[in-house]
Amino acid sequence: MGLAVPGTRRFFADARVAGGGRGEVLHQTMGRIPRGTALGEEAMFRGALLGLFLRRHTRPTAVLASSTRFGLWHVLPTLDTLDANPAGVLRPGGR
Repeated sequence: MGLAVPGTRRFFADARVAGGGRGEVLHQTMGRIPRGTALGEEAMFRGALLGLFLRRHTRPTAVLASSTRFGLWHVLPTLDTLDANPAGVLRPGGR
């Protein structure tokens, strides 16, 4: 969706994949990332952690708690990679 909007396209230009051919991009987006990270995260956050919260809390509270932890899980890795992404200029002190 973001790529379809001309004003946000530049935020998807990531130096880590710049210069890669279509095969490399397909491998990363359809293979390595889903199997290497997304599958484990889904099992951990939407499966195990949500299940644990559901044992003691209502469904909305459990979903909020597991979703919050999912978001926090991504904060530090994202901060570490902002310099490789044009969106890094949007943060305070960016580039």
